[in-house]
Amino acid sequence: MSADLPKADLPDKKLFWACFIALVATSFVFSVRSMVIGDWQTEFNLSETEKGQILGAGLWPFAITIVLFSLIIDKIGYKTAAYFAIFCQIVSTIIIIFAKGYWSLWIGSFVVALGNGTVEAYINPVVATMYRKDKTKWLNILHAGWPLGLVIGGLVVIFLADKSWQLKMGMLLVPVVIYAVMTIPRTFPVNERVAAGVPYRDMLKEVGGIGFLIISSLLFSEIGRVFGLPLSIVIAMVVITVVGVFAYTRSFGAPIFLVLLVTIGPLATTELGTDTWITELMMPEMGKLGLNAGWVLVYTSLIMTVLRF
Repeated sequence: MSADLPKADLPDKKLFWACFIALVATSFVFSVRSMVIGDWQTEFNLSETEKGQILGAGLWPFAITIVLFSLIIDKIGYKTAAYFAIFCQIVSTIIIIFAKGYWSLWIGSFVVALGNGTVEAYINPVVATMYRKDKTKWLNILHAGWPLGLVIGGLVVIFLADKSWQLKMGMLLVPVVIYAVMTIPRTFPVNERVAAGVPYRDMLKEVGGIGFLIISSLLFSEIGRVFGLPLSIVIAMVVITVVGVFAYTRSFGAPIFLVLLVTIGPLATTELGTDTWITELMMPEMGKLGLNAGWVLVYTSLIMTVLRF
């Protein structure tokens, strides 16, 4: 299909693979964190609750940057978002490697999640824009990068089992540097909405008041829990957001978008929640077989990688 296009209009395959490796880096750190959390517990005397909070801090901030950058990415550009993601992933790795306790690990996990969410916020529209007539195929290939990163991260931890967790975390810098080097010289496409002349307001109408009610309720409730905000303040933030969006868009949201928005919650929880804890959960039984529990994550992720390709 692309063979009939003028050379200037052909998709930039190098940019595609830069996006792919960015997603590999994102899940790489997800995999390594879930497999070294036991080392952190031993070294820093973490409680089970603190373990869960640290792992959670590596997930829910995804929503902050996914939502934020989705709203402004056509204003700041995809490359700016990519630079922010690279910055967060490098800084968070340094924070975690030199961690002195719970808060260092929590902050490092929080920062890397902001970077990871930014990756998701820009790679999807970039690939969808480059492959306008073949989006399903190339988005599926792109998202094979997620399970592939889990596989690579898992293998790193398994084969470096006798090495320090700091070295294992530091290995994240390898894919980050690779996609950073690939990203810097690339020219990013114009946002598809902008190129098509679709107004910003019309885009937000798809989400609408109900969509932002769901998004802001989940996001602000978690922020309120982390920072100990009164329920009244959380409710006020949700109400202000929803009223503001509805006043601007005059829309409750597109029905199909709202269905997808509700569906993604249980779907993401099933995938990410299970992958986060599977190594810890399987450790007793895999230990009886004399195998590293990380092999379970590697095995299931490898199946997902093949199917997505």
